[in-house]
Amino acid sequence: MTTALAVAWGFVVGALVLRLTVRAASAPRRSPGRRAEPARPARVDDEPSAGIIQRLRRRRSARAAQAEQARDLPILVDVLGVAIGSGSTPLLALEQSRRWVPPSCGPPIDGVIRAYSLGATFPSALARGFGPVPAFAPLVDALSATDTLGVAVGPELARVAADGRDAQRRAAEQRARSMSIRLLFPLVFLVLPAFGLLTVVPVLVAGLHRV
Repeated sequence: MTTALAVAWGFVVGALVLRLTVRAASAPRRSPGRRAEPARPARVDDEPSAGIIQRLRRRRSARAAQAEQARDLPILVDVLGVAIGSGSTPLLALEQSRRWVPPSCGPPIDGVIRAYSLGATFPSALARGFGPVPAFAPLVDALSATDTLGVAVGPELARVAADGRDAQRRAAEQRARSMSIRLLFPLVFLVLPAFGLLTVVPVLVAGLHRV
């Protein structure tokens, strides 16, 4: 036990001495006849890490919003299908579905209605409102084909909803398959060290104490 304490104290003292040595070596030296220049305050522009962190946060929030919109796409398509099946036009169906769709689908619908009210054609309004969201591309194609070619929109909306649910199921299966790999980190870096501290270390301490 005494040997272990001596080694531990020697390690701590050596670390402190090494830190003081490095700090003294890295300190700026000045000549005896030269006055020290005042330190300039740090500028925000000199720290590019802040901008990088902000960009990473914006990208992460954008990806989270797009993922939420992709999950809510089948619900939006189902509501539109019910409204159009009851006799509404695609534009009127979008206006009526605004109250019943998830919150993530509201801003794109508002963008479509706003663009159409400013004079854009219905396909152009769909591209402006739903265009920034990649998950809404099949819905834009289905509604645009209905407006320009007169294709029956009911079967197309059913296909879009089915494809959206299939994509969500495949994504969930992919996350489930990768869960075993993610569990390796807490197992290797948390569970095994804790097991070693509770089983191996007491045995070593007891053996050193007997010596």
